[in-house]
Amino acid sequence: MKMDVDTLVIGGTVEAFRYADENKCHVVYCEPQPPHFLETKPEIFEEWAELCASLSLDGFIPFADKIASMRLLEDKTLRVILRNTFLNVNFNKVVIFSPEKIEGLPTPIRKTSTKLKVIDWINMRAGMTHPHEQIESTSDFVKRNTLLSVTQT
Repeated sequence: MKMDVDTLVIGGTVEAFRYADENKCHVVYCEPQPPHFLETKPEIFEEWAELCASLSLDGFIPFADKIASMRLLEDKTLRVILRNTFLNVNFNKVVIFSPEKIEGLPTPIRKTSTKLKVIDWINMRAGMTHPHEQIESTSDFVKRNTLLSVTQT
């Protein structure tokens, strides 16, 4: 089986969905990547969900979460491995937002950044309450610490 598209977007992020929506492109991904609740505002998650639903209803997310892995072939083809079969997607242009579970990508030439993002969360169910919601500093080691207070009922 095969499918032909002009531009193919790879990734399940809000940025990938925005690009696909603006340019009316097909989207493929192995796992959806909604924004993490600790690093974004609720409206960004809502935007991700709305774009995902809209693109799906318009037929631009043909495989949803049925993709196990993908392989980029040399002839402008992406082989999409589904749970029990595969499909070749021919494209003129590919825009990759998430390189996870894609085989056949060229070796990176250089790193664009040496910084890493760490998201850590501790669910405090008991303890002292405090007035702080966020602590910020100028250090690159820990620039921002968002504190969530949970009230036990």
